[in-house]
Amino acid sequence: MELKQLRALIAVERWSNITRAAEQLGISQPALGMQLSALEEALGVKLLERHSRGVHLSTAGRHLASRAKEILSLTDRVRIEVMDMAERPHGTIRVGMSPSASLLLAMDLITVASAAMPDVKLKFVENSSAVTLEWLDLNRIDLAFVFGTVRHKTFDAQILLNERLCYVAASGDAPNYRSITLSEIASGNMILPGGSDTVRQAIDRAASSLGLTLNILFEMQSIHTAIDFVARRYGATILPAALIKRLRVMGDFDVRPIIEPDIVRPLSMVHTRDRELSKAERQLISISRKLIREKQKSLEPSWYTLTL
Repeated sequence: MELKQLRALIAVERWSNITRAAEQLGISQPALGMQLSALEEALGVKLLERHSRGVHLSTAGRHLASRAKEILSLTDRVRIEVMDMAERPHGTIRVGMSPSASLLLAMDLITVASAAMPDVKLKFVENSSAVTLEWLDLNRIDLAFVFGTVRHKTFDAQILLNERLCYVAASGDAPNYRSITLSEIASGNMILPGGSDTVRQAIDRAASSLGLTLNILFEMQSIHTAIDFVARRYGATILPAALIKRLRVMGDFDVRPIIEPDIVRPLSMVHTRDRELSKAERQLISISRKLIREKQKSLEPSWYTLTL
């Protein structure tokens, strides 16, 4: 038996689908099929049962998958224990970030971590929070930094800070207050992302809690397009605080943090529960926490709340 064959069997057990299992493993369907056939041949027992609705493991297959998880967990633990015996952290860390998390943290984290751990290769990828967490679940990345509440039985998530959503209007169009309530902006023309967006979902929940119906003129997924429409005074928008600094470079806007109710979203640091963290990964997590604490001092206090 080879470890890649055991990983293939576990992937099939999880998805009950050859296509999804192959995607998780990053291999073609024929290659996955060959690995499973070779495993069955080596053991002399049928491990898979194919049905019209997919593929499932036989009794022998389920038993082997259960043992395989123990074997792979032990293998990973031993690998990390031996690597951690080196004098300095080394290896590769794959980090995924959502765009807003990247704006807030990526540059500083890369700079500080590269200097602190010169023997560690950092690989950063950026995508939406949903895709980033899917990559983490598929073991394509090791750590994730995403905005939004993370509830998943296989994830260990720590909230680093809470970010307030802000009302953004063309200069002179916003009330002359330091903050603004959702009720005060409900009747104005709004340009917001679509309903599947996590920011939009937070806005909708807040509006529903007050019995408000927002006057949504346009729905746009592109932040840059929405900002352009705001600059042309078609309406206002609501954006995460992480984008505000960039907004001020792009044009002249009035920005007000929204209160009553507070609309916030958490920045979460996430890794899988079933994999032991290496020394390098633990140090990277420690660096990220320190950076957030230091960054909190320079952030607009009404926009962020530290939770460390």
